[in-house]
Amino acid sequence: MADTLVSTLYPPEIETFQPAFECTQPANITFSLSAFNSAADIKFIHVSIVDHRNNENVLPSFLSPQVAFTKDNEGNIIGGIVYGISNGILYIQMPSFTGLSHGTQTQGLVTYNADRDKYMVSIPPQLLNYSSIDTSNLDVTTTITTTTTEETASEETDNTENITTQESESEESEIVSNTISQYYWRNNRYYKVQIRFDSNAEVVPEVENQVPEDSEGSEWIAILKHNGIALEPLELTNYMYTYREYFSEWSTVTLIKPIAPMAVVFTKFDTNNDTSVGVQTVPGFFRLAASISFEFDKTIYTELTDEEEHLKEYQIQVYKKLNGTDDLGDLIFDSGSIFAIPNYADNRYGINTIIDLNETKPDDVLIIQVSLITNNNYTRIEKRELTIDDFNSEYFTSNDLYF
Repeated sequence: MADTLVSTLYPPEIETFQPAFECTQPANITFSLSAFNSAADIKFIHVSIVDHRNNENVLPSFLSPQVAFTKDNEGNIIGGIVYGISNGILYIQMPSFTGLSHGTQTQGLVTYNADRDKYMVSIPPQLLNYSSIDTSNLDVTTTITTTTTEETASEETDNTENITTQESESEESEIVSNTISQYYWRNNRYYKVQIRFDSNAEVVPEVENQVPEDSEGSEWIAILKHNGIALEPLELTNYMYTYREYFSEWSTVTLIKPIAPMAVVFTKFDTNNDTSVGVQTVPGFFRLAASISFEFDKTIYTELTDEEEHLKEYQIQVYKKLNGTDDLGDLIFDSGSIFAIPNYADNRYGINTIIDLNETKPDDVLIIQVSLITNNNYTRIEKRELTIDDFNSEYFTSNDLYF
């Protein structure tokens, strides 16, 4: 007997390619709802991920319900989003973004951009079925935030005018883990991702704070309940079959591409891996030098191969820093887009640009912002602080001038 169709959900609308991302970071997948459905119709989001080379599933077959904690700005847990894996398919509770009419908000593994009416799911590398990682001890935490950025990190294209919005968005939707360096996607390959929706209101996700027996503390646990009773492991395993009448069709395939970590080092600014070191100069011309590479520690990332991604272009902008804040003020220099010239032998790149600072004056504090874009639209924004001093400063009697 044929199943009775309960769901009238349409699959999500999704682009064919997502921007590349660093392999130690979550894969951010952006999608839109069909015009014939609303967010209230969706109870869960399902995600399928396979290796493009062999169509093998890269998610484990089962992961009991987990909690992606949601915290307020003071760090207090105020709830969480339930997620898990059944039959190799990741399911994520659809958060409620009711009342958000402007800006961007992240809850658990899901982000909503109200200005563009788009959603984004973040898939941490801790969920991948690689090595012998114990995913039952996964620690994923996000802070509920509302921003007013106009773009999401996953929606950026080859357009340097929009680069400045990517940095703030990626910070707001960061997935935090205590041991993130142990987990990483494999590089130099594509993964095929598909998303579908689930309207099943019979199964209710709950996050509870329980006190275990013989314990002084408490712990948060995730539960899926049917008629008020928690689903047993076998019921969780069979979820994708038992409730299939509530599911939409799968979306079209979107491709994601992890890349090896990008290393960016600015001459004079970066000392002992400390990128917060400020540099002083005087009004005039300043030489900005930096090196970019895709280097990584092969004793840690043993499964990565030499990166094939390459830097396509970069842009240098210099802003005055607003007094007493970290905000950007007036733009005083803009290089425009500069095409990168690679060293094909080791995939290294160099920046060596003269910046005109003749319109500055002593005590000005500047922010140098360098925006980097690769051939698969991975975007990286680096900022360094530069202070303008005068020619009579003692600093310049004992140190090199950098102009």
